[in-house]
Amino acid sequence: MAKAEIMIVEDDGITALYIQKMLESLGYTSRHIEQSGERAIQKLSEYKPDLVLMDIKLHGDMDGISAAEEIRTKFDIPVVYLTAHADDLMLERVKNTEPYGYILKPFEDRELHLTIEMALHKHRLQSRLKENERWLSTVLMSIGDAIIATDSDYNIVFMNPVAVHLTGHSQERALGRNINEVFKLDGDDNAVEHFRSANECSLKVDMKDRVILKKTGSKLYINGCISPILDDNGSVEGIVIAFHDITEKKLYEETLKNQRESFISVLLHDLKSPVIAIKGYLNRYLVGKAKTDKEKEEVIRIAHDASGDVLNIIEDISQALRSRNSMIAFNPHEVKFNDVLASVLINFMPEIEKRGIELIVNEYPGIVMLEETSVSIMADLYQIKTMTENLIGNAIKYANRLIEIKLQKTGDNVILSVVDDGKGIEYEYHEKIFEEYFQAPESVKGTGLGLYSVKKVVEKHRGTISLKPIENRGAHFEVILPFIK
Repeated sequence: MAKAEIMIVEDDGITALYIQKMLESLGYTSRHIEQSGERAIQKLSEYKPDLVLMDIKLHGDMDGISAAEEIRTKFDIPVVYLTAHADDLMLERVKNTEPYGYILKPFEDRELHLTIEMALHKHRLQSRLKENERWLSTVLMSIGDAIIATDSDYNIVFMNPVAVHLTGHSQERALGRNINEVFKLDGDDNAVEHFRSANECSLKVDMKDRVILKKTGSKLYINGCISPILDDNGSVEGIVIAFHDITEKKLYEETLKNQRESFISVLLHDLKSPVIAIKGYLNRYLVGKAKTDKEKEEVIRIAHDASGDVLNIIEDISQALRSRNSMIAFNPHEVKFNDVLASVLINFMPEIEKRGIELIVNEYPGIVMLEETSVSIMADLYQIKTMTENLIGNAIKYANRLIEIKLQKTGDNVILSVVDDGKGIEYEYHEKIFEEYFQAPESVKGTGLGLYSVKKVVEKHRGTISLKPIENRGAHFEVILPFIK
């Protein structure tokens, strides 16, 4: 171990040299002797010894006690006092400077050695403790959860920035105040009562889905816990409250619940009409009201069409649920959009041919031109494919004789255009058509989730979708997505 360096502050030169020799004989180094407190402090700004031996009576305006206080606050160097006098008033002043030792003159080398070693050891322990405190403070100040700690009277002694943000109380105003004034639980109980009522053994108490009131009066949903700070005898010295904001999660769950109820309501409403039609006309058949072959054929046709509506609704629901599930995971990578579009069109070709619809892609019949158009985007393959299926499926559903599709690069974007010659959508519904569960008047029965899902996919890919005005009857959907250069 390296020798400890010790500064001597002593106004008597002979005594100072005597102490210096004694220190060297004990294995220490002592290169600097100062006779005044002012000079000692000036010297400490140039080099840092391991310990200062400080005489209380010094030359100059500053005595050893005042010098030691400034050394403690400025340099964090342990000070051991040397003095030939010790009255009660002096001892009181000495104690206020938190010295590491006190030696009365005259002293023996053994006494000096023991005092110095104890002072150095104590300083090392305190430095380690301060380092641990700084480390712990840094962790608590940077941790993602809000942390509030109290003393045994439940007054706040620590509060990290997250707690400041969530409660709305500044650290300066919160410190020293009772925890119940800052951490306000919504309801009949408070933090201390909650801890005491649920805790007979001084154990951690969980807080789940609780509400706290911010300084502004607004409410936050939180999850967290209250833990005791225990002394060596198991007595509670204070509590630590750790919590995090779940307001967004709770609002999402509430929205999801409302959407689920709305979804079920729409589903029941849409299924009810065709089922009533099927039941009514089959009942006519069963009770013999459909007597002629023409009347019987009409009953069967209506039941057939209504059952088709039911199947369409079920298919729309399945598609919407698949789209929603795919939105949970988002795994973007480079995707050749032209290949995706070609794959979707190939799957729809039997239906297109059955309906006698003419398909024009990039101004040419069929999908041949897509093979010559390389368009890459950063996308989740499943979501982009689902989006494309929804748009093409809608066009087929409403088209009379023609569907025109364009996929092109324009500047930094990729544009997908899908146009059909169907009855179109009134301009007043152009914005509402992308809302959840909305169905335009006279549209084919469905759930109102298809275009809503399409918009969500487009937005997730940082794109836009719009329904363009069109002169003749028909619908023109345009999707714009970022292009990979």
